[in-house]
Amino acid sequence: MSMITADPKDVPHVASFAFTVENLAKAKELMAHYPPGRQASAVIGVLDLAQR
Repeated sequence: MSMITADPKDVPHVASFAFTVENLAKAKELMAHYPPGRQASAVIGVLDLAQR
């Protein structure tokens, strides 16, 4: 089974990133569903917000 990887020249360079106020609130809401110390479990939902 081979791993699919992106060619670095095809990946856009992003100088900086910041969530919108709305998406930051959504990310915090997603993390609040997990107990203290387990907020990293919200990573898939937070990454989805970042992609949007």
